[in-house]
Amino acid sequence: AVKALADKGHVILHYSDEPEEQRDTQAALKASMKVAYKHATDYFAAVFKSEEGKQAREYALSRWNDPRFLDEYQIGYAPNNWQGFIQYAEEHSLSLDVLEQARLVTRSKKTGQLHDFFVNRLMIPIRNHYGEVIGFSARTMEPAKLPDGSKNPNAEPKYINTANYLLY
Repeated sequence: AVKALADKGHVILHYSDEPEEQRDTQAALKASMKVAYKHATDYFAAVFKSEEGKQAREYALSRWNDPRFLDEYQIGYAPNNWQGFIQYAEEHSLSLDVLEQARLVTRSKKTGQLHDFFVNRLMIPIRNHYGEVIGFSARTMEPAKLPDGSKNPNAEPKYINTANYLLY
C-alpha cells in the first residue's frame, strides 16, 4: 500500500537493511543534533545582537539592509572566542559528544582539547523543508588583507559550511 501511494505521488522510497536498533540509535542522534543546532542558533543570534556582535551586525546590515530579515532568518555571530559556544553548551547541559558529531565543536590536533568550530564568523542557518536548522554557512569576519596589504591567512576560507551529512 505504501509503495502504491509513493508511486502515485512520484515519491522514491528508500529501503534500509540496517537493523532496527541501529536505525533507532541514528534517529536519536539526529534528534539530539537538531536540538544542538537549535541551541547554537539561539546562541549565535544572541551574540549577534550583543555588543560583541556589533561588527557582524554592521556587515550584515550593509549586505541585506533590512533588520527584519536578520531577525526572521536568525542571522548570528560566532564570537572571536574558541570556547564561547562550548561554555554555553555546558551551561545548558548539552552533550559535547553530540556537538562534536554535529561539527559545532572540534578537537585540536595538537592538544586533543575541544574548541568551537566556528570562530569570528557571521552565521547563516541552513534549514530543512520543515524549517529546522540542520547546519550553518559561516562567513569569516576577518579582513581579507592585513594592514601591510598582504593576504590575511586567518581570512581563509571565506565561507565554511557545517559538514554534517547525517541531517542533509
